[in-house]
Parts: sequence; structure tokens; C-alpha cells
Amino acid sequence: MMHLVGTCVLSFSLLMASPLVSATVSKSFKDCSHFFYMQSPPAGIKGTNLRRVCQKYADKLRYATLYDSSRHLPLYSAYIFKKSDGKRRMDTPWMYEPQVETNTPPLIEDSQAVLEDYTDAVEYRRGPLNPDLHQSEPDDKSSTYTLTNVVPLLTNLLDASWNPYLDIIRRRLNNFCHGKSFIVTGVTLSGGTLQRDNRDRLGIPKYLWLAYCCPKFDRNSPYEVRFMFPSYGGYALNEQTDHSVVEVPLKTLESFLKSHTDTDNDLNIFYKGCTFLLVNLITSAVRGRVEKELSSECRQFLYMETPPTGLEHPSLRFICQRYNKRTRYLTLYNTVDHVPVYSAYTFKRSAGDKCVDVPWMYEPQLSTYSDTDEMQPFPRGYMHMDFEDAQAVLDDYTNAVLYERGTLNPEEHQDEPDDKASTYTLTNVVPMTPDFNNRVWNKQENIIRKRLNNYCRGTAYIVTGITTSGKMIRRENMNRVAVPKYIWSAYCCIDYDHNAPFSERYKFPSFAHYGLNEEEDNEVLEISVQQLKEFLKKTTFVEQNFRIFVGDCVPPGKKRAFVMTPASAKRALPLAAVMAVLTCVWLPGVQAGVVGDFNHVERCKDSLYMGTPPRGYLSTSFTKICQRYEDKPRFVTLYDSQRHIPIYSAYTFKKSDGEKKVDFPWMFEPQLASDKSSSNMEPFPQSTSMHMNFEDTQAVLEDYADVVQYERGQLNPDEHQADPLDKASTYSLTNVVPQIREFNIGPWAEHRDLIRKRLNNYCRGKAYVVTGITTSGHTIRRNNLTGWLYRSTCGRPTAAPSLTKMHPYGLNDRVNNHMVEVPLKNMEKFLKGRMDVDKNFQIFYSDCVPDI
Repeated sequence: MMHLVGTCVLSFSLLMASPLVSATVSKSFKDCSHFFYMQSPPAGIKGTNLRRVCQKYADKLRYATLYDSSRHLPLYSAYIFKKSDGKRRMDTPWMYEPQVETNTPPLIEDSQAVLEDYTDAVEYRRGPLNPDLHQSEPDDKSSTYTLTNVVPLLTNLLDASWNPYLDIIRRRLNNFCHGKSFIVTGVTLSGGTLQRDNRDRLGIPKYLWLAYCCPKFDRNSPYEVRFMFPSYGGYALNEQTDHSVVEVPLKTLESFLKSHTDTDNDLNIFYKGCTFLLVNLITSAVRGRVEKELSSECRQFLYMETPPTGLEHPSLRFICQRYNKRTRYLTLYNTVDHVPVYSAYTFKRSAGDKCVDVPWMYEPQLSTYSDTDEMQPFPRGYMHMDFEDAQAVLDDYTNAVLYERGTLNPEEHQDEPDDKASTYTLTNVVPMTPDFNNRVWNKQENIIRKRLNNYCRGTAYIVTGITTSGKMIRRENMNRVAVPKYIWSAYCCIDYDHNAPFSERYKFPSFAHYGLNEEEDNEVLEISVQQLKEFLKKTTFVEQNFRIFVGDCVPPGKKRAFVMTPASAKRALPLAAVMAVLTCVWLPGVQAGVVGDFNHVERCKDSLYMGTPPRGYLSTSFTKICQRYEDKPRFVTLYDSQRHIPIYSAYTFKKSDGEKKVDFPWMFEPQLASDKSSSNMEPFPQSTSMHMNFEDTQAVLEDYADVVQYERGQLNPDEHQADPLDKASTYSLTNVVPQIREFNIGPWAEHRDLIRKRLNNYCRGKAYVVTGITTSGHTIRRNNLTGWLYRSTCGRPTAAPSLTKMHPYGLNDRVNNHMVEVPLKNMEKFLKGRMDVDKNFQIFYSDCVPDI
């Protein structure tokens, strides 16, 4: 009777101590499957009295436990690791699970462990499978203090081996797991039990084991860590003789468990073994050089070869970052605050991929004189006594749970693998809050990447830097790494696309942005370079002559056409719209029409030799567009609205000096989306919500934003027109195909100019030109890539031998792209074998042979 009363008192105490705890016990983990990788619990673990517990605390699910109610201990707990500083929560009472027994409620101790079971177990302590040091939030930590998450472990194992191992895992995942990390911690049983009142109460684990799965990990971690991803495990013997932890691959751990526990042969801890496609390691040597005076090879990353001025300080060092014997970018590094002040680099057109797999590196020359200028992967032991004195190291970020490593020169702004790899050095890294880095700053980097991909024609120089806040990341009671208050960036691109939309064009040749490095109130503000310069003078320690770019990136002899004010920066889109309206005062309206045929003058008949378009195309899905500008037909286009490219454009050549003189925006064709739309070809709007199917029928500028190998290539080029209005009409994406950059600016451009000079010199009358493509079958997002490009000309030449072959074609390729000129018949025969046309295919009426 006294025993019953004691148990009831204990039960009442537990209930009073844990008003927030509850759980769901069922035959499956349906309600808490998200704690398992791919929502799949471990398979193959046997038992007759197993209960699946969704551990719930403060009305929120925290983790999952498979509980053996006959042996009164959990077989495993599965949870998601949270970045943590490793501190323990000591003020939480131990709790129990009322629902473990699903029948009529018996005494608590009949179905699970209670605190009294550990009272006389002097050799054993309560060891949680989901430990509080692997959680960050107080409530997550508190939820681990339930006896359904606890097994009896020897004190020596817990203190000397297992808790240090848990801390190693915590530091490893803090530092090198970039996404979710799924952990399962479990036991195998020995057959022994802890007794109380001469009754078997608790099963004693023979082995304790742990496995983690982190699919998205830092592929730039040191070599000795990287092989432990995406998954790894460990186990330890719960006996007095040998209780060291053995770390092994996941497959090895699973094989070990099969031989030491009652499991099926198909035992697996994580779905498909937490498989992850690994890319080949890039192990090329990375070099860096610390310089007092900048060399010419390092100045190439600076506009006008001039670094920002007004940042002189004894603790600052220039680092000429090198990789594979080639200079990649420039960094100004603070050896006292252990952060870069800025990194300066040239932007490379990029699809934004992260595709490197090199370790994080450091700069030996910052610490001491070295006979090598190679930047090195972090060593196992420190090579010099002053290794950490002059720069940050990986350990500085281990317990900095509020901050991540944020790169100033981001790999997304580089294209070649070597350029990307060179950004993974801690001399290019500053601490950023996760929300700012992942949600705000990375998004803005992507915006800049697409903008420069699309509209910067030449070299874009970028400088990205910081202002310090006074806060420091501390390690071992020492100030180690300065925490930036603001992150800022500015670019300079002199040679840009003057046909960019109005909302983008005012952001050239230069623009800038900055953001507050906080978890909240951290939006990015875009401003002019001059405004950024004035902002930095007020918020950081720079001299009055501080300057980012020479002349603020205004070329000598030119004036900036439009400068944003602080107030207008917030109204960028409305101002751009006003700008478009004002431009319309002197920019004539552009009109185009989707037509059924080209038989009438107003339908561009005069752009075709004998008023007859090319014939023999088998597809009936092509759309005929009469490109009109200021109510005057300019040229014709046969457009494939499914592949979003023109099949050909036909136009009359105008004697021209070959210059690009226009400054009009790229345009689209509303009538391709809806026949009820305006026949006016229009500049791209601020929003594509103008038509529900706006992008379904034609290419848009966004299609070219991530296409780093291809450029917009005009079939009717503006160099073949003389009048500014004729030139302007060529800037429609219905006249554009994606051309390999090397082909577009190389053989195709050279031959385009050759045709211009030839027709200028020797064609006495009208010259009719048809420029078209064959498709390759490849696509860029929604755009079809061109295979071959051809240009055929029909006119009345003088007696010039060079005009006997007037029909060139070339392969749209990076290497094999030379141009070939052939007679018209040969051209047509060549195209018949590469296009969906019939035997009557003909480019010009009667093959451009005039009637006699």
C-alpha cells in the first residue's frame, strides 16, 4: 500500500512539474515524420512492445522517439540538429509520457521509466539520446528532459567519451552543415537490466550509437572533415573496460548494428543511405600574395587600375588573390579585426551555380614571412606560433551561431571553376547574420548578376566592402573577428546596353547598394555611387578624399545623364515610368502587326524580293510579323512562338557606316500574346502581368539573364540600316536569336560587316537580305538554340567578282564557327538537309534571277 501511495505521489509530482509536455503515441510517425530524412524512419528495427512517440512540448512537436515499453527505454530518438553554442538548460524538471501505455491507464512505472529507477543505480546516469546541446531554442532544449528520451549510461562513458563526442558533432555541424542535419541516436541492448525492489526495471544498452545526414554541406571544408559528409556515424561500448567512441561511415555503422542487435537484413537508418551526388574534388593549388604596392596584374581588377582611396591604415594589407598561377581578384585585409575591408573583382557572366568543392583556405604570408605565395587549406595543427594573430580561422566561426561566413567576392559572380574556387578563403569572408546573408544579401547579389549578365557589354568592375560595428566574435575570452554593421557594394560598367529597359538603364554605368547586417530591418537599399560614397563617409572611418571609383565611374568627357537622389531611390520604378513617358515626346511610337500574309505594301511586301517570301516551310504554326515603326513597315519576320525565336527576318539593306547610334529599349510584340492587343510593339513593361500568357508566346529579357554563353543576336542588324528609325526597329526580341558569344562577336560580326561594305560598294539598286537559322534541338529555358545561321542577299551588282558568291552561313559554335560562302543553289541544298522544308524550298523568288 505504501509503495502504491509513493508511486501516486511521484506521478502527481511529475504531472505538476510538466504542464507543457504532451505527445502523440501511435503505430506510425505520421505526425512527426519531418524529423526523418525524406520523412522515412529507420527501417528494420524489431520489437514487440514498441511505441512511436511524437515528442511534444509547449504545443509544438520537437522530435520523434521509438520507445520499448517492456524494457522501459527508447531504442532511438530522431531529431533535427539546431546550430547551438553548446550551453545546457539546467532549470527544466524531468518529465514522463502519459500516453506510452495506450490501454486503461495503469501506474506510470508499468509502461516507462521513472526517476526512482535511477536512485540506486550509482554506476549509471540518465543519458539523453536527443541532447540539449544539439538544440538552440530554450523550449527545444527543455523537451529533451523526458525519461522517454533517456537511457542508463555508465558515468565514465558519458563524461569521458560520449559528451565530448556530442560536442565534436555540434561543432562540425555548426561549421560545415549548410542545410538541415537529421540525426538519429539509438542503442543496442545487452540483455542486462537495472533492478529496483527486486524487479527488472530498465534495459541496459550495450552500445550507444549516433548517425547524422546533412545533404547540403560545405564542400569547402578541410579535407579531414569533408569525407564525413553528407553522412557519418559513431558508436561506443557502454562498459567499464573500453568506452571510446569509434567514428565510421554510415554503411559501416549499419553493418555493425546488424551484427549486434535484433534487426532485419534490410536495416537502414536514413532513406537510401543519405545518398548525395558529389562532384569531383578540385584540388588545384590556391595562391595569394600580400603586397605593399599593387602590381599591374592585380590592378586589372580595378576601374582605371586605381584602388579606392581614403582607406589608409597600418593594419591594412593588400592581398593579390591567386589561383593556379593566375591572379583572380584583390582584397584589402584588416589584420587586427581579422576581416577584409573590401574585395575588388571583375564580374564574369554567370548562371549563378555553386559548383566548387575545395577547402576553406588561409593566407600564410599574413602571419609571417614565407617562401611561398600559395594560399593553403587549413592544416591539422597550426604551422606558426602567430598563425591566428593576423587572420580569422575556422574555429572562430564554430560557436558563432548568430553568424555565417559571407563572401565579399561571391562565387555566383564568377563563371570559371577556378575563379569560383578562389573565393573560398577566409581573407574574403566576413560574419553575416543568417537571415541577412541568405534572404537579403544573396538575393541582391543575384539581382546584380542578372542585371550585369543582361546589360553590361564590357567589363564590370565591382567593389564589395563593409563598415564595422564595434561588435566582435569572441573565442576563448578573446576578441577574434569584427562583425560588420553594413555590407555595401558598387559596380562600374562603362560599356553597357543602351537598349536596356528604362527601369534598368539609369543604373548604368554605375550603381551601388548597401544593407544592415542584422536579423531584422535588413532590407537592401539601391543608390548611386556618389550617394554611397557620402553615406560611408558618415558611417565609417574614411578620409575626406574617400572614393570608390575614379571620377565615380563617369568616363572622361561625358556627363551623367541621370542621378538618383535619396528620396528618388525609393521611387525608382515610378520615375522610370515617367522617364518613358517623357521619352515618348521625341521617340516615335513603334508599331508591328501580326498578319496572315505579306501580300500588301502595308504588310511589309516591299521588304521581300518580288514581294515574295521564302517558301517551302512545312510547319503551319509559324507566325508572320510585319515589323512596323512609326506606322511604316520596316522588315518582316517569320516567328516560331513555341520555340520563341524568329525563323528568319527579311529586310532591304540601307547603305550604312555600320555604327550603332540608337538608344532605345528592347521591345516585345503584344499581338503574339493576344490578337486583341495593341499592334504597337512596346518596350518591356515594369511587370509581365500585362498579359497572362505574355511569356508563353515569345522571348523576354529575363530569358537571357542566366544565359552566360549566349547573347542576343539580331537577324536584321542595326548596322545594315542607315536611318535611326530603321535601326530602332531592329531592337525587338522577335528579331533576336541566342548566339554563342564567340561566334556573335567573332566570325558572324566580321562577315556582317563584310556584307555591309560589299553592298555599300557594289550594289547599285535595292539589296534584299534574308537572314535565318536552323535549330539545334537544344533550349535555353524557353528559348530554342540556333544551330546554323545563314544570310542570303539578292540585288543588282556591278561587275565585281566578289559578288558571285553572296550567301554565307556559319555554325553557332564556340570553336568551329568559321563562315562559308556558297552560291544560292548550294545554300538551299545545304538548308534542305537541316530544316523541316519540302523539296520546293526557295529563299528568293526564281532564285533571284530577274526576268529578261
